[in-house]
Amino acid sequence: MAKGTVHLWNVILIGAGMVAFFIGAGFASGQEILQFFVTYGSQSIIAVAAVAFILIWTSVSYTRAGYENRLGTVKNIYYYYGGRYVGLFFDLFIAVYCYGSFFYMAAAAATVANTTFGVSKITGSAVLGILVICTVLFGFETLAKIMGYSGIVNIVLILIVTIYTLAGNWQHIPDGVKLIERGLAEVTRGGSDNPILGGVAYIGGTALWFAVFLSELAARRPRRDMRIGAVAGSLFITGMIILSTLTLFSILPEVAAADVPNLVIANRITPAAGVFFTIIIILEVYNTSAPQMWTVVSRISHDEKSNQFRIATVVLVVIGIAVAAVIPFKTLVGYVLSTTGYVCYIFFAAVILKDIRRWLFRR
Repeated sequence: MAKGTVHLWNVILIGAGMVAFFIGAGFASGQEILQFFVTYGSQSIIAVAAVAFILIWTSVSYTRAGYENRLGTVKNIYYYYGGRYVGLFFDLFIAVYCYGSFFYMAAAAATVANTTFGVSKITGSAVLGILVICTVLFGFETLAKIMGYSGIVNIVLILIVTIYTLAGNWQHIPDGVKLIERGLAEVTRGGSDNPILGGVAYIGGTALWFAVFLSELAARRPRRDMRIGAVAGSLFITGMIILSTLTLFSILPEVAAADVPNLVIANRITPAAGVFFTIIIILEVYNTSAPQMWTVVSRISHDEKSNQFRIATVVLVVIGIAVAAVIPFKTLVGYVLSTTGYVCYIFFAAVILKDIRRWLFRR
């Protein structure tokens, strides 16, 4: 193909891969949207705008950095932006964040499997663990393709359920907003009282992890495909946040106290839809858990075919399943996202400063 040609399917898979990672356990369950957006009432749009700004800026920056510098290892992207000391901190921190997130992903799989199918929680998390181990051991290229293809399917299914619910209840959105602002609905707030800081905290860990995923892909894909795919993925994520927030506002009295709000939404349609949506949530948990575990293990060994890589994968997954068996899902969502999100303020500042310096130097 001619230079500068955009490969549409590449763009779709890149954007879908971003969305597939993003809509993991917390988003697919609806718990993240309750804690970080619905909780702000009419100011939720401010939190959404903060998310959109951070996502678009950082995603485009990551793809440029990965393509131009051919950053060959997971840690290089953090040293590129942060230098020796800040880079070292985030090189270590991303592994801690991803591994901590794996705990609540496994807890989510255990919770929804137990709620819908009646199996023990350890069984639900163990099935997830087996799938994650198999996927990570196949390597990064296979992982990226699985995320892209499965992401497209799951996005469509989630959109169907949320749009169907919103279409029949949109007129109640103002009522849900009023309940929040008058303090008549008890919704746990996962972030700051300031919606801008809350939005940045929410997307912090995800945007930090995207540095690894997008820079690694950018070293293997055409530049224009990566840039367009990153922007498209960021915009689609923003749109899904808005759609989900409005849907939860429209039926807030039914979902405010729920551990898995989106499962309530699906069950409103029909019990069969509830079972179907449980499968979607588990698939989304898998889509997020696998790349997170790959990120952690790659910090130990970048050689995907080495025994060290394989042993580390198995051991870390087993420990994660054991921890998830004793820590509640709902508690972990707010704690992990808010704590890691605030730490990421430092990295976002480093990214913006690096881009500004690069722009001034080129002038």
